[in-house]
Amino acid sequence: MNDKIRSIVTHALTALLAAAVTFFVQDFSDFRNDKRAEQRAIVATQNSVAEELQKILVDMKEVANGERSSNPEDVEKLRLVLLKDRASAQQLASIVPASSSELDPFEKASVNLLKEAERLKGPLDAPRMTEALSEYLYRRGELIAAAENSRNSYLQF
Repeated sequence: MNDKIRSIVTHALTALLAAAVTFFVQDFSDFRNDKRAEQRAIVATQNSVAEELQKILVDMKEVANGERSSNPEDVEKLRLVLLKDRASAQQLASIVPASSSELDPFEKASVNLLKEAERLKGPLDAPRMTEALSEYLYRRGELIAAAENSRNSYLQF
């Protein structure tokens, strides 16, 4: 009789342990899936920002080449796109802590790009604008790469 009770208790404890492990594994899996979905949404936002930015930069290129004069609407469009990009970068850094170290250099590059766009009046200002744009794109790429590397690691979250 004692062996029978011991067997029942052992089976019950095994079943409880299996249920607990299943619960925690499922919870972790759901958590990771939610984080990945958030990250995908942020990357989609960043991709749309990149498309908007490309359109604005075509106008800025015309100013830099001296084909037309600068106008405040172009700078305002750029400012709005950079704010949108900064917001998505901050959101990304909040859900992917490994990318937060890249946030500050990205924000500085973003501010510098906007300042140079405000100064852009013609071909003489083009080199500074090009340098600011290059730094911005580099820092943006570093931020996204840090998030991607983190997303690909299994237990990062």
